[in-house]
Amino acid sequence: MHAYRNKSVILPTALLCVVAFGSLAVLSDFQYLGTKIACWREDTSACTRLGSIYFSPAAYNLDKAEFYFRKADALNPNATGILYYLGRIEFIRGDLNTSIFFIVRSIKIDADFEQAYYMRGLAEGYAGYFPQAIRDFQTYTSMAPDQWAGWNDLSFVYFKAGKFKEAEDTARAGLEIFPDNPWLNNALGVALRNQQKFQDAEAYLQAALARFAQLTLTEWGSAYPGNNPISYESGLLEAVESVKVNLTLLESTTAN
Repeated sequence: MHAYRNKSVILPTALLCVVAFGSLAVLSDFQYLGTKIACWREDTSACTRLGSIYFSPAAYNLDKAEFYFRKADALNPNATGILYYLGRIEFIRGDLNTSIFFIVRSIKIDADFEQAYYMRGLAEGYAGYFPQAIRDFQTYTSMAPDQWAGWNDLSFVYFKAGKFKEAEDTARAGLEIFPDNPWLNNALGVALRNQQKFQDAEAYLQAALARFAQLTLTEWGSAYPGNNPISYESGLLEAVESVKVNLTLLESTTAN
């Protein structure tokens, strides 16, 4: 294995999937109080609504979101959407096994809930459970081929598992549908670089860099699970720098 292979910067995503629990508009104080009272009286929909509000960019507070979603789960343990959000929250916190636990519960209730396979695959990928993550992302891309993040993150997991040709093939499949997607261009560039296909790798990495430079903060925020608007600008800047690092690594490799 070449030394440079583990130095490439890959950019997994966590596609924002909205599970509707009503409007997320900022509530007036009176309405907000009424919703809290309803939740206190064990109204599951009110607790779920409060969790959604605190998980939205307009009122982001992860601790409160988790508190209300957990209360809603205690009142109704068979709601796939609530379990999905709890899985996302635990993923954001870095508690990957607990994230997987919630998503497994969600899938047991509704095996057709496609976004659950994506979220479980992401947690499994970060936890290093690569065969399981590959399985879930393959399921997700078959169920939702029109969602670019599934292709990107399946490529990411193949790459992490050292399956560079599979990572290349997956990124190419995604780019056939989303040719201008910067994450997929970066994924393909990195996969090609690790197969010593340097000229093609540079073209895709340059395409990724150009497209990332055009992204708005809103576009960036829609691709990640946290919803915290405070991190949008720094996250986008880090993505740009990551692609630049990949180009620098490519240049240093070809110079040797």
